[in-house]
Amino acid sequence: MVDSYVNTNEQVSIDKDAAFARRDSRLLKVTALWVFLGAICGARLGDWLSSDFDCAFYLAAPAWAILFVALGIALIRRSIRGRMSHRVALCWLILFLSLFASKILPSNPAWLFRQHREEFIAAVEQIKAGAPAPESQLYRSTWEYTDWFGDMVVEFRTGDFYLPLVYIASNKPEWVYDTCANGGFPVEKLETCWYVCKRDWN
Repeated sequence: MVDSYVNTNEQVSIDKDAAFARRDSRLLKVTALWVFLGAICGARLGDWLSSDFDCAFYLAAPAWAILFVALGIALIRRSIRGRMSHRVALCWLILFLSLFASKILPSNPAWLFRQHREEFIAAVEQIKAGAPAPESQLYRSTWEYTDWFGDMVVEFRTGDFYLPLVYIASNKPEWVYDTCANGGFPVEKLETCWYVCKRDWN
């Protein structure tokens, strides 16, 4: 009788461990899916993917947000109620590393500027001298105008129209309405006078 009771408890314990292992495996798969969706969103927002992928982005972005909330709740509950398995620890690690990576990875315009800084600066100098911007494979087009107080602004459209590389002579992005302020906003400051801005969608 006692042996039967002990065996039953051992079986229950084994069944619980197996159930936890299955849940942890599912959590790991969901985490991998969340990272994949986040990569699609980050690549599109950073202009690493062209506008041809907008449909995928609009599907991935809400799914990423929903999964982030659901995954966070599931991991917290699993960490509090159960034992911290290596799969759960790996999920937490992947979650934090992915969020950290999203903050430090540059956009495509920023990467282009850092790789070809001298060419972009030379283009601005040529525009200042009164000549048109030189043709280049680095950008599709340029747009020269003045900011709110009359200082030169040059936008380089390297890919996405809404994410230009911007030279601001005044180094005051808040004066560049619609592109870097008053609807738009600076995403990255690359160096003095050079920014990547998110243009107002309206």
